[in-house]
Amino acid sequence: METRNTHCGMLFIIICAVFILNIAVATAVDELLLTGVVKNVDVKAKSVTVAVMTKSCKGERHFSVDKISDYTDGKRIEFTINSSSCVDNRSLKIVKINSKGE
Repeated sequence: METRNTHCGMLFIIICAVFILNIAVATAVDELLLTGVVKNVDVKAKSVTVAVMTKSCKGERHFSVDKISDYTDGKRIEFTINSSSCVDNRSLKIVKINSKGE
């Protein structure tokens, strides 16, 4: 009887661990680190146009932002977006500015 309770307890712990790990994987967010130069700041739309220099996303791209005052035309920035890739027909958002340059 004692062995059966031990097995049931271990089985319960394993099932709980698998459940918790599945939740962690399901809520993971992919982000992409990019570098570029701010070309245009649209205060009304709360968006910026950036000439991205990073190979995986090269070209002029439009991003929505939360805090428009962090962006100045002509500034080089290193930033993180809310996607693991740059898809043209997708609305991308800058989630964090990692560094601001000259």
